[in-house]
Amino acid sequence: EHPDTISSINNLANCMQEQGHFLIAEPMYRQALELRQRVLGLEHSKTINSMNNLANCIKTQGHYSVAEPMYLEALELSQRVLGLENPGCITSINNLAVCIESMGRYSVAEPMYRQALELRQHILGQEHPDTITSINNLAHCIKEQGLYSVAEPMYHQALELSQRVLGLEHPDTIVAINNLAVCIEA
Repeated sequence: EHPDTISSINNLANCMQEQGHFLIAEPMYRQALELRQRVLGLEHSKTINSMNNLANCIKTQGHYSVAEPMYLEALELSQRVLGLENPGCITSINNLAVCIESMGRYSVAEPMYRQALELRQHILGQEHPDTITSINNLAHCIKEQGLYSVAEPMYHQALELSQRVLGLEHPDTIVAINNLAVCIEA
């Protein structure tokens, strides 16, 4: 139950998830969350992080309705414990929006994406990689609603920022190129 041991379990779960081994990662995330709740308490930032990690793993497996309440709890805790302007809290807003969008509930996800973007622009700045991700996420949500002419300039902005901040060969820049191309093709 040492915090370093719990961090190691969490980090190993991250590694397993990155390799696509979700069925191995999920119980490890559950273990890390359970231990952090017991050792650090429910309202500790690392516990909230573990909750987000487990929800991400579950969402990635397509179990959106199981992940959504975890994301919602993580967001509520983040707002109460960390404050709305904490980057971890903003990530919780974004994560919940991604989950909701994945279920096709675009009108619910869009204002959350807008909130995350506005907060990231204000706190992290326009050229922070997380802000660029928020621009892409909002553009995607808008595109999925068939509003291509609204989404396209946002994709252009995300691509321009990605190229300038991250470079031409960065994976996020390549994703931004693809996102813009798909939008233009539609």
